[in-house]
Order: sequence, then structure tokens, then C-alpha cells
Amino acid sequence: MWRFQVLVLALVATLCQADYVPGTPGAEWSAEEMITIKSRINWVIDNPEATLSTMIELGSGPDKGTVDKILEKLNKRNDIDGILPTAAKFVRLTFHDCLKETETGVGCNGCFNFKGVGDVWYMHIHCPNPKDEKTARFCNKHEFGLRPLVQNETDNNNLLWTGLALEHIYRGYDFDTKAADVDSLFSRGKSRADLWAFAGLVAVHKTIQNNNRKCQEAPCLLQVDETSPNCMLEPKTPAFKTGRADCVPSCGDGYPAFCTAEHENHPDPHGNGQKTAQFFASDFGLNVQEAIALLGAHTLGRTHVTTSMWASIPWTPQGKEDFNNFYYINGLNETGYRYADPSVLLNGQPQCNDQISAFTGDEEGNPVPTRFKVVAEKQTANRGPWDWQVVSTGCWANKCADVKNANNGFYPKTSCCHWLEFCQANPKDCPWENFENKRRNNWIRWNINMLNVDTGFVYDFQTDSQGRPTGCPNFENWPTEGWRANYRDNDCPINNNPSGLGIDKDGNERTFSGEVKFFAENSQAWIDIFTTTYDKMMENGVDGSALTLAPTDWFYDN
Repeated sequence: MWRFQVLVLALVATLCQADYVPGTPGAEWSAEEMITIKSRINWVIDNPEATLSTMIELGSGPDKGTVDKILEKLNKRNDIDGILPTAAKFVRLTFHDCLKETETGVGCNGCFNFKGVGDVWYMHIHCPNPKDEKTARFCNKHEFGLRPLVQNETDNNNLLWTGLALEHIYRGYDFDTKAADVDSLFSRGKSRADLWAFAGLVAVHKTIQNNNRKCQEAPCLLQVDETSPNCMLEPKTPAFKTGRADCVPSCGDGYPAFCTAEHENHPDPHGNGQKTAQFFASDFGLNVQEAIALLGAHTLGRTHVTTSMWASIPWTPQGKEDFNNFYYINGLNETGYRYADPSVLLNGQPQCNDQISAFTGDEEGNPVPTRFKVVAEKQTANRGPWDWQVVSTGCWANKCADVKNANNGFYPKTSCCHWLEFCQANPKDCPWENFENKRRNNWIRWNINMLNVDTGFVYDFQTDSQGRPTGCPNFENWPTEGWRANYRDNDCPINNNPSGLGIDKDGNERTFSGEVKFFAENSQAWIDIFTTTYDKMMENGVDGSALTLAPTDWFYDN
């Protein structure tokens, strides 16, 4: 079991008579407070590794020996961002905080259950299904416990350090100056729950700005070519309110104040579209369009094999730190272009109108036919979990030679041949494995990874008790052993189940997949609906009568 050192910040003075009391509504925030806290959160987002190092120096979190062991293993797997306090983690923390507690129905209360938290598993190839007692002892020691036989639930793993970073800010610490304020949000009676909700908004706002910087004059970094539509987003002002009440800590000595023994209602990590929609309807009061809009937050970050067992691949390589609608474009499998930062090809920071696009098509620069493969990650005894990865053929060297000759020694901006020459010389730095086609049935992964809850709104399938997709021709009689058990091509029908939202502009009944397609084609409509849905999410399980609309100056302050 992990034990946590108590967070102590040496403040010069505190206003004890105004200290926040858990279980009571938090005090209102001033515009100045919001601007200051926004700045501190943004510094953490810009400097997550420095923030983590500072917290370790301050003695926050688990004991140093355990932390050092975890960091060593994560660095070996190139998975260190799995625990860093990034923009994606702040958004994830806000959502997980607003999951309702099973017994009380309370949500958004500045606490989460610590089941699985700090259990960074999935480091060793022998541990998915230990074959003998000796291996089991090894796995129990080096993975901090044995893996579940079936990965059938989610938890709050990898949110520990994000929660601790915000706890430092809550208690008045500034990671930039490494100094603490005379007083703090806590000493002024503000609730942690309000801070967590605000942190998610700040992360969304910042990553929208990241997106817009790459959407200036077409073609820019998030546009394929001169014909690409404008990808700038104009976010609506969120209706952020203060007055949420924190939970009363219930984990005992040695745990952070945001630890609760109460269990939350988590969504089924293997649910299809219908099951996921039912969860959001029952637990958040969202309709299908709102549920799909909220899932667009998956445009940020990636899953991590070391903390979730899903592949360490992003949903959107076009937006790991940029808030945009590529999540929907990728989910529909309508991308057509592989995405990779072309800096190494340009010998410098890419700019708008560069000679090489961040989007890569075929040898002539045209879109590439793609498909989803459902991949068994083989991290548990049943070979699960399963995820959906976009694949296509690679790039043919002989075709590149023909294209180069036909274009006076040059390639089109979106030609895969730019990358092929680099990948042949630098295979370890190539964005894609097996990029060069050397046989007719060669296929490469696009670094796009979706889960059942994502593709379930686009494709109509079921899942069994193990979490394996079923109900489509290629998924039937799926073997459980041998290489044929590793993946299956997707041949599921489009999910045309009614979304329950009436008729579309063409007079047809609106469907699950149609809602996804609408957001893929209308980025501004998505961000508008996302904003109002996020506002609703932040009040889930909260006493609305205690909430007060906060100032909006922070939203316009740059």
C-alpha cells in the first residue's frame, strides 16, 4: 500500500478565522483572484516536468523511494506524461471529480476515491498472466500489485500528481517563483472543488488558444493545404460559478485532503455508443449530442499503457495539446492524411505556408484510404483491453522516384515521400513503424487510438463481458490464441440508431453517427455546444442554490 506524506506549506501567515471548512459552500472569487490562479495553472501546464520535480523536492506524494522507482520505469517506457500535470489531466480531473458518488449522489466536490491511484502497473511482459508463483511474486512487487484478470472498470489512476499540483496552488504556492503567499484560496474560504472546476476551464481555454495559433493563414499547421477551411475557434464565455462544497476527507492520516473513501459511478470503459449514452443521460442528465460533445475533450492527451493498459497513443495526434474537432474527424475514419510535426524535415520550427505540410498523404500527396483495426493489447489474461487504431498502407519508394522525376526534383507538400527519405535514414525517429511499403499487404498504424466508447457512436457493435467488441462479421469466432487473436479489421455497420433529437436539416431522423459527423464538419458548433455542456457537467451533483456566477475577466485577460 502506498502511504502519502502530508502536504505542508510554510506560509508566512494565515487568516485562520476564514479557513475553508469542508462540507460547506466555498466563498466567492474576485476577478483578481481568478486572473492570478489562471496564471499559476497555466505555468504548470507549460512546465509539467518542472512542477513534478518541485513537488518531489517538497516531499509531496508517496515516499521518495517509491517515486524514484516509478519514474525510472515510466521513463524507460517513454510514458512519463502518464503522471504529469498536463492540460489533458486538468480536464480529466474535472470530469472525474464530477462523477457522482454511488451512495450520496454528490459530484464536483473536490475529492476522488484512491482505489488504483498510484498503482502504476503494466511494466513487465511476464505480468499480464503470471504462469507460476515465482512470477506472481515478481509482478506483485514490481508492478505494485497483480493485474486484474479482466480490465473491466476505470479509476482515478494517474490523477494523483495533478491533484497534488492543484493542492499546492490551493494552499498559496506559486510554482514559478517557488514561493507561498501570505494567504491562500484555502485561508480565504474558497473550496477546492471550485479550484478544480476552474482548472479544467483554464486548460480548455489555453488549448483553444494553442489551436488558434496553428490556424492563421492557410495552409497552417492544422490545415492540409490552401483549400482547407478556417480552423479558428471562437469560444463562448463559460458560465463558471463558485460555491461548490468539498467532501469531508475520509481516508485517514497519511493521505491528501482530497482523498475520499466514497466510491464514484464510473462509465463502462468498454461500453458501446448506446451504453455510453445511457450513462451520460442517467448520471449527468445529458442528451446524445451533449454526451458526444463532451467526449470531444479526448482530443487532448493520450491513453497510457502503464496506467490504463490501453496503448500509449493519442486520440488525435493533430491535437494532443490543441483543442479542436479532429477527434470527430478521426473517429469517422475520414482523416485521409497522416499527421506529424514536420520540424525535423524543415530543420526548424514549422510555420504557415511551409514547403512540407504536417499532413501526409500518398506519394502524390492525395488522401490515403484508411480503415480501423481492432487491436488486442494483450495486457491481461484475456488478452485485453481492445482498442481501435487507424491503419493504411505505407509509402512506396519506386513511386516516390517517379513523382520526383515528374516534378523537377520536388515532392508535393503533402507527399509521403518527404517522410520516406527521412525514415529510411532515421528509422528510430520515424513517426510511424514500417512506413516504407516492402510488400503488398503492408499496413502501418497512424498513431490514432480510439476506445469502444469513442467508436461506439460511429459504428454499431456490441461488447461481451470481457470488453471485446462483438456483433460484426469480422468479430465473430475471434480466436483467443495465436497471432490471429491480435487484431481484426472493422467491418461494423454505421451506427444509425436514432439519437432522439428529432429531424436533421435534410428531413432525416438524427442518428448517433450523424451527431459525430455534424461536429466533424462544424467545429464552431461543436465548441459552442461543448461549452454549455461543460458548464452543465461542472454542476453535476451540486447544490445549485449555493452557486454564484463568477467574474469573467479571466477569460479575456491574456
